[in-house]
This record gives sequence, structure tokens and C-alpha cells, in this order.
Amino acid sequence: MARACSCRVLGRITVGICGLAVFGDSGLSSLAASASPSPAVTVRTPGSVRAVTISHGMKLSVSVTRRVYQRDALVWAYFSMRNISPHTLTVNPGNDVEVMTGQRRVVFPPALSTPGPTGGGLAVAYLKPGQRIDGSQLIILRAGYVIGAVSVGGNVRLGVPGVGVVTPALHLTLTAPDRPTFFLKTSPRVLADLQFARRLPGNRVEFTQFYQCGKPPHELQVGSSLYGSWTIASSFRFRPGCPHPVRWQLIVGAIDHSVVTLNYSR
Repeated sequence: MARACSCRVLGRITVGICGLAVFGDSGLSSLAASASPSPAVTVRTPGSVRAVTISHGMKLSVSVTRRVYQRDALVWAYFSMRNISPHTLTVNPGNDVEVMTGQRRVVFPPALSTPGPTGGGLAVAYLKPGQRIDGSQLIILRAGYVIGAVSVGGNVRLGVPGVGVVTPALHLTLTAPDRPTFFLKTSPRVLADLQFARRLPGNRVEFTQFYQCGKPPHELQVGSSLYGSWTIASSFRFRPGCPHPVRWQLIVGAIDHSVVTLNYSR
């Protein structure tokens, strides 16, 4: 099953929701520019590293499970947004977790350089006082800073901007990557075999990909969402959706370990 994230709403709401990127290409820059958070703190709880902020009636947090990872590790990030105001809040979930450099340049998302549709899931949620949205997303640690970011108020479907709420950045330590290796074959069809330098017991392997079959006007392009439509690998042999794609980008990694990227074109 392919998925980029999972979400649930708590507080007398029983419908599961999932918010993907709905802010367009501006990402963090537009949110950070509009955010005016109250004093925030970064706290560490057992088994997790967490950043929390309170702004515009919203309590927003983002967390990962530890402080040190390999560079380009594929990790689960967790976010929570709670309405602590006495009023119902309109929330536009999207770009919920971002990875950025020390110069505040966002380097994830996107997962792929040629992602598919950027939208998905619920565009607008209405949180009553006390209600909360919890969710998780797979992210790639291309840099050492992780933030949570949401837009409160407005309506992205109607083009009405909201107010950005952004957590302090989690500052993670990245060690040298330990990537697996691809072995590419182009005949009789294109495929890639993956090999790990050492066994990774208990670490699930996930992949996301984009491929283009044929040329305009008869081309077929299949891509993942902005965060990557991650799928559990059933084997270490990977194939695009056609025998000889024009382009194929594939990212594979074990959870909590560095990913490896294949870029193929002909």
C-alpha cells in the first residue's frame, strides 16, 4: 500500500484524515513570513525529540524518535496540532513537516525531483475547541533541521490565505551516510537490483518512484506525491511500469537509514 502519511482527528471526531502539500511551491517561505508565534520551547521526552509552539490559538508540535541519524535517512516524523482557543479554527493541513538547511532553505519536500500531484487528503479541517489532529510522515533528512508548519484560518480552496504557524527547528546531528547500492540492467528490460552492504534486521525497506513511458503526445507519466507515495518493498528488485522508460527516478531506503537514488534516462 502506498502512503505518504497517516492522520487522525481526536475529540469527538471519528473520521480519519490526511493532509498533504497544499500550499503550492512557496512552502516554508510563505508560512515563515506570516508566522508570529508566541514564545516556544524545544523539549525532549523519552524516546523522542520534540519542538512545540503556541500561536493563533493553535498548539503545534513536531517530533522524531532520536537526535542522531545518518545523512539522507528515511525517518518517521510525527506532528500534532490542537485547538486551544475557545473558537472553532480553520486549519489547512499541508507541508506539515519540512526539512531545511541552517540557511532556512527547504530541501524536503519534494521527495522526487519530478513529483506528481502536490495536493491530496483533506484540504481544510475545522477543529472545535480542544480537538486535535495527530499524524505522521516519512521524510528524508537531506539536512539537519526539521520543522512543523501549518496554516490557520483562510481557505486554500478559495484562495484565501491563512496565518502560518511554524515550530522551532529541531536541530539533528547527521552522521556519514550508509547507502545501499543499485545495480542497473537495461536488457531485456530496465530494472534495478538493490544490495545492502550489511544486513539490517527489522528495518522495513520502502520506495517511491517516477517514470515516463513514451514521448509526447503519447507519453505516460506516473509519479508520487510531493512527500513521496512510499510503498513497502516486497523484494530488492525494482521495475518501472514499462520495459524501457524514457525517464525513471527511484528512491529506496530502510527506515532510519540512508536512502539511495537512481536517475535513469535514455
